Amino acid sequence: MKSKKIYIYHEYGAVSHYYALCALAKKYNYSVCFYEFDLFFLLKQCIKNKYSYIKLCADFFALLKMPFIRKSKIVIGIAPFNPLLKIMMIILKKHEVYYHTSCTYWDHTCMIYPTTNKKLISKWYFFTNNYVRHIFAVTNKTKEELINNKFSIPEKITVVAHSYNEVIDFNANKTNNKVFIYVGRIIPEKGIQELLDIFKNKRNAKLIIIGNGANVELVKEYAKKYNNITYVGYVKGLKNLIPYYRKSSFLLLNSHRTHSWEELFGISIIEGMACGCVPITTDHPGPKEIITNNVDGIICKEGYICDGINRALCLSDKDYFKYSKSALNTGKKYYCKNIAKYWNRIFL
Repeated sequence: MKSKKIYIYHEYGAVSHYYALCALAKKYNYSVCFYEFDLFFLLKQCIKNKYSYIKLCADFFALLKMPFIRKSKIVIGIAPFNPLLKIMMIILKKHEVYYHTSCTYWDHTCMIYPTTNKKLISKWYFFTNNYVRHIFAVTNKTKEELINNKFSIPEKITVVAHSYNEVIDFNANKTNNKVFIYVGRIIPEKGIQELLDIFKNKRNAKLIIIGNGANVELVKEYAKKYNNITYVGYVKGLKNLIPYYRKSSFLLLNSHRTHSWEELFGISIIEGMACGCVPITTDHPGPKEIITNNVDGIICKEGYICDGINRALCLSDKDYFKYSKSALNTGKKYYCKNIAKYWNRIFL
C-alpha cells in the first residue's frame, strides 16, 4: 500500500516537537514531511550561512505545489497573530488543517507579533474557530487561554505534550554527586549569567553547560577560571546527551521572561527526568505543568534559583533518592510512544 502523507508546516522548524505524531503516523501507514514557511526569514538565515539554500528551495516549491496536490492532512505551527497566516490559509484551503500551538498568551500580552489590526485579529478568530479541524495544545495552560479568550471551545482542543524518542535504560538507583547540568540555548533569557555567578561560589558542586548561543564566550571564560564549571559545547541528539544526564544529579532551567517570551515547555526537563535528574526550574508555564513541586523537582520564583540549588545541596541521600525516583517515573510518561495517543484525533 502506498504511504499517505502528513505535512508539517512550521515557522522555523521543530522536528523534535512531533516525535509522538511520527510514532502514531507509522501505525496508520503515513509518512510525515517537514517544511518551513517563513521564507523571508529563512533567506536571511541562508545569507548568514545558518540555513541551507537547497532546503529553502525545497520549502518554497513545497508551498507552491500545495494548492494542486490531493487533499492531505496538514499540521501548522504558527505563533499567534503572525500576519503570514492569511497567506497560509489561502495555500492550504483545500486541505484538512490542524493547528499546533504552545502559546500561553492569547489576550494580546507577551506577543511575538504584537498587533492592534482588527482585520488580522478577526482572521485569527476565524482560523482557530472555523478553519482548522482541531487544535493540539502543548499544555493545559495553552488550552485554557484559547478558551478564555474565545479562540476555541474545549471540545476542539486536545492537550498533547512534547516528547523524546530515545529508549532510555532507566537507572532507578541514581545517587547525588552534586553535579548540575544545563542543556539548551546559551542566551540571556535562560539566566546563564546568574547560574555562572552562583556556581563560581559553590566549589563543592559542579555545573556542566551544554549548548550554543550568544553567551558562549561568557561561559568559556567562567569555565577557564573555575574548575567546577565545565562547558562541553553543542551536543546533537538525545542519544549523545544521555551520558551527560546520567552523570548529573540535577538539571537546571533558569528561564527569565521577556516582553515576548517565556518557557512554554522545556524538552530538556523531560529528557533529564527520564534519566533520573531532579529538575530545578523557574516558575514558567511549561515547567510548572511537567514538575510537581517538592515531589519530582523544585520550582523557584524568577531570581531565586539559588534557593532551589541550596535546597538541592542540603538534601539527604534518602530524600534525593525519593526525588530522583519520582522524576524518573514522570520522565517515562513523555516517551514518544506514550504521548502518541494524544495525536489520535488526526486519524478519526
